[in-house]
Amino acid sequence: STQSTWVVLFGNTGTRKTEILKRLDAQGFPVIDLEGLAGHRSSVYGGVDLEQKSQKMFSSLLYHKLDSLKDLDYIFVEGEAHKVGDIHLPLFIIEKINSEVKVLVSATMDTRIQHLKREYLQTEDSVRQLHEATDVVSKYAGKKNADMLHALLDQKDFDGFTKWLLVNYYDAKYRFGKKGHIYSIEVESDDIEDCCTKLSAFYNDIEPYLRAAAAKSAEEARGDAEDDAEAELTPQDSPRDEESSSPTSPTSR
Repeated sequence: STQSTWVVLFGNTGTRKTEILKRLDAQGFPVIDLEGLAGHRSSVYGGVDLEQKSQKMFSSLLYHKLDSLKDLDYIFVEGEAHKVGDIHLPLFIIEKINSEVKVLVSATMDTRIQHLKREYLQTEDSVRQLHEATDVVSKYAGKKNADMLHALLDQKDFDGFTKWLLVNYYDAKYRFGKKGHIYSIEVESDDIEDCCTKLSAFYNDIEPYLRAAAAKSAEEARGDAEDDAEAELTPQDSPRDEESSSPTSPTSR
């Protein structure tokens, strides 16, 4: 399936990308759930109520998944960084994620908050694990903010806790990390059934999108080539010329 074209879902934390993948998988679409294979949600809080797989186990599961999808043309996958928890993704996976068809998934703040509460408050031990992860976040958010987050957890203000992290931590990191991405389509996951319907239609009629993307890339490449050619034709003074015309050079005396 490394020869397949990947349809990669990108979007801010809490936009239900993994849930979308699971729904598409249940509908019979080819899906690689990297976070599912890793046993981690790929963030500081991503290990809450989950058991992280070993690197060896992840590699084995990934190999078998790729092998099972090797004859398919298109595969859904979620965009990830170079690590999912403690799992290092192979370089070819990172390259596929960054070079393939990109889909932007968005959702309202309320949808994201409610989804994350469902995901991260599943057991009686969830809050303790959230406290532990918040200790790690203090390295990036500062002790004062971490203390405030601990207090919100103690007060069971999970909406306030989640919103603060989304606005002040995750969204800021995401904007920086995904700057410059060009998306083939954008979908909203507030109505997840409608979202999956749109992605299904996109998958089943993807060729026009690929042709449009190829045409745009070719146009950008031509533009870059024309800029380079123009720069080469533009006369530029060489350091030798500047030196020879300098009032202090030997030839000017």
